[in-house]
Amino acid sequence: MAESTSELNQKVMAALVKKYGSKAAAEEAFRTLDGGELMRIKQEMGYAKGGEINPIRTSHEQAVIDYHRAHLNNGTYHVNDDGSLTTFYGAITPLKDGRWALVPTYLGKGKFAPNEEAALAYANKTGLKYPIYKSEDEAAAAETRLHSIMEKDTEQFTKSGEAPTKFKSGGAIENTTHNRKIL
Repeated sequence: MAESTSELNQKVMAALVKKYGSKAAAEEAFRTLDGGELMRIKQEMGYAKGGEINPIRTSHEQAVIDYHRAHLNNGTYHVNDDGSLTTFYGAITPLKDGRWALVPTYLGKGKFAPNEEAALAYANKTGLKYPIYKSEDEAAAAETRLHSIMEKDTEQFTKSGEAPTKFKSGGAIENTTHNRKIL
């Protein structure tokens, strides 16, 4: 059962007391938080909207989602023959140390890396953050989790039919047509 907003806010307040050292300082910090900052804190605690467990587990996984959302925002996605959109097209790539990386093979503006090695080289050259996992299975599970977020984002984007939907880094999605936040 999902926690109530009140219960979740109490947990956020407890985290702020720990961070700021006093209840008064934490209450002041809590009062001045904007929605994006509050969501970021909740995500760091492992929660998404409604107290559900956040599927994004690391800042590098968030970078993957931000990469995808940037292509939606900037109109640099690829329109496939079937009308679907490509914004990331991930590859699970082995690293020299035995770990596995999840990197984009879609580079933007209709360009794709010719292979996994080129995708990894592009990510390293451009400073793109990407998640690294201990095993190929762990990377594949992460790709599935992250892909489900991308599918929801893209579905919302394509259904809007009006002004493009703006996806903010860090998780919040703002529909500029209706001026409301959606998670």
